[in-house]
Amino acid sequence: MYLIPERAIKIGLVLTVVSVLLLGYSSIGIYSSMSSFENRDVAAQNENSTPINVTSGLLITYTVSIKTNQSNRFTAWLTEPSGVKVLESNFTSSGISKSMVAPITGKWIFHVKNDGNNSSQIRIHIGQTSFYLEAGLYGGITMLILGLVFLGYSFNVQRRETIRKSERYR
Repeated sequence: MYLIPERAIKIGLVLTVVSVLLLGYSSIGIYSSMSSFENRDVAAQNENSTPINVTSGLLITYTVSIKTNQSNRFTAWLTEPSGVKVLESNFTSSGISKSMVAPITGKWIFHVKNDGNNSSQIRIHIGQTSFYLEAGLYGGITMLILGLVFLGYSFNVQRRETIRKSERYR
C-alpha cells in the first residue's frame, strides 16, 4: 500500500503534537513526584536511615552515589512497614540504583550502611513515580520518533517527485 505524502504529513503532525503534549505532561509529573535529594555523611561501620511515606502501586526508586572514599563497601535496602527487608544491594564506587512497585502503603525506611573503614559522604535520591507517567514518557518518545519518521518520509517522497518531474521536462 502506498502512503501519499499529504496523509503522511497529517499523521506525522498529529503524532508529533500528541507526543509533545504527552512528554510535557509526563515530565512535569515525574519531576513533581521526586521526593528528595540528600547529602549524608556515613561514618565507618555505621548505618544511616531515612523514613519515607510510600503509596502502594507506585514505583519506588532509590539511587545512591558516593562522593568521598569510593573504595568503601556499602549496603542499601528498604524496610517495609511490616519490617521486611526489600531491594537489598551491596555496592562500591559505582553507586547503585534500584526500584520496585510498592506492594503496601505506609512508612517505609531506606537504610544505607557503610561497611568500610573510613567515613564517606554519599548522595541519596528517593522517589516515587506512577507507572502511567513512566509509560506516558516512553509512549511520548516513541510517538515523537514515529511522527518524525512520517514527516521525513513525506518530505522525501515529495522531493523525489519534484526531481522526477524536473527530469521529465529536460
